[in-house]
Amino acid sequence: MSLRATVACCGRGGSPSWSAPIGLLLLLLAGVAGPSPVRATTAATPLPSAVRPVAGRGVRVGTGAGLALQLHADRLVLRPEAGCTLGQACASEIELAGAVSVRSAGLQLRAGRVAVSLDARGRPYRVRAVEGVVMQFGARSGRADELVLLAHPRRVTLRGNARLEHAEQGLALRGSWIEVDLENGAVIVQRAEVALP
Repeated sequence: MSLRATVACCGRGGSPSWSAPIGLLLLLLAGVAGPSPVRATTAATPLPSAVRPVAGRGVRVGTGAGLALQLHADRLVLRPEAGCTLGQACASEIELAGAVSVRSAGLQLRAGRVAVSLDARGRPYRVRAVEGVVMQFGARSGRADELVLLAHPRRVTLRGNARLEHAEQGLALRGSWIEVDLENGAVIVQRAEVALP
């Protein structure tokens, strides 16, 4: 898989970090060191204390295929789909919480909680952010209660008290939801209020 996780592991005096493929991360999350099957549960699986993030450093995750992402958060939980064993290629979800930041090809996003959906090959195809969502894409900036970013088509949707501003044009849009096509720049607004310069 192309997904890797990097977690700060040392005290104030050191700067080493822990980096491993997501398969090894599954082993650590499950607390096993061998090929024993790991079953997903509905409860969150916290990081073991040996790799728990140090305050102020957090968890960093990068992906290199599908929807290329750079993620940073205070806490990470990996949830394989129900019934998946460690040797299987399964869809899964990464949940990030606490001052989450996301970067993806010019898009920058901050939120309190983010969920990244991965396909069976470990490629991100959907990002959902909630709690104080703020985004920046070129000259556009937006705020909403919820944001959904899709890989195909590459599109972002702001929902709930959605607001989108274009700094260069002085344009401000408000609506119940706003959809932006990141490929061609098209914008669709439901129940729109438009403020022109």
